[in-house]
Amino acid sequence: MRRYLIGLLGNDAELQKALHEMVDRMTERLIATVGLRIEAMPAARRFILVRAALGPIRAAVMREHRLVGTRELEDELVRLMLFLLEPDPAKSS
Repeated sequence: MRRYLIGLLGNDAELQKALHEMVDRMTERLIATVGLRIEAMPAARRFILVRAALGPIRAAVMREHRLVGTRELEDELVRLMLFLLEPDPAKSS
């Protein structure tokens, strides 16, 4: 999607900012959906939460990998998100 938007609109600072803001909003919504307070999650984890899923999706689509659209890939992405959404064990002690 990013490549399509850049091709369509150009690669300028405003577009880059808009794309990063969109990912940040997706992250905030995901955190809220599972009932966590955004402040309870470390900033670094908030930064990588959605980006961690977008990387493998992007790679699979670009390579036209056999896993694109499969339950197997979806399950692994869900596992990854659930892991990242777990409370920080260091803070719960």
